[in-house]
Amino acid sequence: MMKRKKLEGFLTPPPTTMTYDSRELHDLDEHLIEESLTADQFDRLKEILKSDQAALEAHVDYLFNHAALSLVAEEDAKQVADTQLVEAIASLEQAVAMPCVYRLEKKPKRLGRLLMVPAVAVFLCLSATLAALSLTGFFRGPAEFVTIAETTNCLWNDSSVITSPGTRIGACVLNLEKGIALLRFDNGVLVSLEGPCVFEIKNNKYTILHSGGLVATVETKEGNGFVVDTPHAAIKDFGTKFGVQTSQKKQTSVFVIEGNVEVAPKDALDAIPLEKGQSIAIEAPGDIQAVESEPVSSSQIEAVQFSSASGQGNEAWVVNKSHTIETALTQFPGGVTDAYMLVKLSKEEDAKSDRKALFRIDLDSFDRKDDILGATIHLAYGPTGIGYATYISDATFTIYGLIEETGDMWQETNLDWEQLPGNDKRNEMLPTHWKPLGNFTIRRGNPSGAIQIKSDALCQFIRNDTNNLLSFAIVCDTPAEETFGLVFGFANRNHGTLSPPRLNITLKRKTERTAQ
Repeated sequence: MMKRKKLEGFLTPPPTTMTYDSRELHDLDEHLIEESLTADQFDRLKEILKSDQAALEAHVDYLFNHAALSLVAEEDAKQVADTQLVEAIASLEQAVAMPCVYRLEKKPKRLGRLLMVPAVAVFLCLSATLAALSLTGFFRGPAEFVTIAETTNCLWNDSSVITSPGTRIGACVLNLEKGIALLRFDNGVLVSLEGPCVFEIKNNKYTILHSGGLVATVETKEGNGFVVDTPHAAIKDFGTKFGVQTSQKKQTSVFVIEGNVEVAPKDALDAIPLEKGQSIAIEAPGDIQAVESEPVSSSQIEAVQFSSASGQGNEAWVVNKSHTIETALTQFPGGVTDAYMLVKLSKEEDAKSDRKALFRIDLDSFDRKDDILGATIHLAYGPTGIGYATYISDATFTIYGLIEETGDMWQETNLDWEQLPGNDKRNEMLPTHWKPLGNFTIRRGNPSGAIQIKSDALCQFIRNDTNNLLSFAIVCDTPAEETFGLVFGFANRNHGTLSPPRLNITLKRKTERTAQ
C-alpha cells in the first residue's frame, strides 16, 4: 500500500490566470455531480475545459473537494482514498496531455472526521468525469486510426510513415508511386489507392487526394460523411462506393459505383448530387481555356450522360476460334459470363481463348457536338471467376472507336470473331475501321473497380460522328503468362450492382453559347 498522503495538496492548485466565467463553471459542475447535466450543458462544459487550462484545474479541484467531503474518518478508508486520488491524477495527466501540478509534498492539516459515503467515491467521481469526457471526444483521439490492410506491387516514394502491410497509421501523407494499397479506416471506410497517387489523411472523415486515383467504400454508418478533397472539388460520401481520379493541373473526375455522393466544385456555390452510375468531370479553367477561346468555370458547364443500356445501345463480346462459353464454364463452373463483357489476350499458343468486348452508345437526338468541352467513358469491372490472376501481370487495355459507321448496327445475337467489324488478329484492330481513343491499366490483384477514359481523340471521335451511334471496342494488350490466365470482365446491363458502359459529355452551357 502506498504511504498515505494528506489531502491538502489536492485542494490547493497552483495559481493561474482566470479567463472563464467561474459562476457558469460552478453551475455546470453542480449539474454534473447531480447527474442532471443536459447535452447542451455538457457541450458547453467541454468547450470551457478545452479552451482554458485554469478552468480545467478549477474543475478538477472542485471534484476533489466534493469527493473529499464524502470521505469517512477511518484511517484505512482515508489511506485507500489518498492512494486512488494519486493514481487518478496520474491518469488525468496522461489523458489530457498536460500536467495537473497539485502540491502533494506539503504537510496538510487534518481534515477531521467527515461521516458521509465510502472513500471510493473520490475515485469514482473523477473516473466518471474522465470517462464521460473521453466518450465525447474531449481527450485526444487515437494517434492511429487506419490500417494498411493490403499492398500489391507497391513502390512508395517519400511517404511520411511506414507503409508495410498491417501497419497502423494516423494523419500522414502517402506517396504511392505504383501498385495498389488498401487502407482500412477504423470507422468502416475502405480506400484503395492506385499508384501513382499522393494521398493525405487528415482524420477519419477528411482526406485529400492531391493526384492520382482511388476507390472508396463506406461500409458502416460511422463512415458516412467521409470526404475526399481534391484540387478541383470535394467529394462527400453518403454510404457508397465511388472512384476518383485527379490531376492537380487538369481535372477531377468522380464515378459513383454504388449509393450517392455530393461533389462540390471549388469555384461553385452549390454541391452536385450524384447517384449510382452517374459521373462528373470538374476541369480547371486553364484546361478548358485551351479548348475554348474564353475561360469557362465549372458553373458554366453542363453535362449529359448516355448509357449502353439506353435506346439502341448494346454490349457484346466475341471469342477467337473454337473456344466457347460452355467450355469456359466447364473449366470454371463458378464463372460469370452473362453479366460481363469478357476480354482476354492469351499466350500465343492458346490464342483460341482470346476475347474482345464491344459496346454501342446511342446519342439519340444529341445535336450539340460543337459545344463539347470534354468526354469521358466510364467502365466498371469485376471478378468473372474465369482464369487465374496469378498468371497475369498488370494488364493494359486499348479502347477503340469505330470510324466505319456502316458497321454500327451490329447485333449481339449473331456477332462472332469473324463478323466483328474491322476485327484483326489477336489484339489488333484494322486502322481503316477503328481509331484508338485511349489506354488504361488494371493492376494485378485488383479484382473490381472503375475505369475512366478521357482524351482529345475521344472528343474528336464524337464530333466527327454522323449517325449518333458510337461503337467502342475494348482490347487487352497484355498476354497471359500461362494457360488459364485471368479473363477480365466489364459490366454490362445484366450486372446486378455494377453499371454498364457510360459516356459522359461536358458542354458549355447553352445560355453562354447563345449569348456570344
